[in-house]
Amino acid sequence: MKSRVIIYILFIFLMVGCVSPNFMGAVKLQGGSFFTERWYVNPDYNVTLATGTAGYGASAEKLKDKFVIKYYTYDENGNATVEIPKHDMWIIKHNGKRFNKQDDNNLFYYILKNKSYIKDSNSRAISEFRKLLPIKKCQVDGWCELYPTDDGEILYIKKSILLKRLSDE
Repeated sequence: MKSRVIIYILFIFLMVGCVSPNFMGAVKLQGGSFFTERWYVNPDYNVTLATGTAGYGASAEKLKDKFVIKYYTYDENGNATVEIPKHDMWIIKHNGKRFNKQDDNNLFYYILKNKSYIKDSNSRAISEFRKLLPIKKCQVDGWCELYPTDDGEILYIKKSILLKRLSDE
């Protein structure tokens, strides 16, 4: 029993160390199953991001232009170390309905099975809080493939919900 506790504590320390904001030189990190966002200090500015909760939300948004923000997807080991080009990050249109009340089939994730797009096994809708999605490629049939999730899953969305590329802002 004691060895399990020690292993568990070591695992927690390892995980905290790997996902801390300073991982890969970033001063702010926001992770998710589709991508990880890291904020790096822009060398043109001499600014530090406040520690704790002051570095998040509206406080951080006020300083956003003083940082270089990069997006990362997951490698074959599940680590968010592969940079996503900014032109592959898309702002999506959303109707504001909660994911568990979503009735618009355009706002669901799909999988490709036997050359047909079907709602993924969990029938997951795109959360009303999700503003960005990493799009690996769009096809002429109106479907777009997302970068693999943290568990290696490949999902698709309808191209019609894409508003604009983040790099076009």
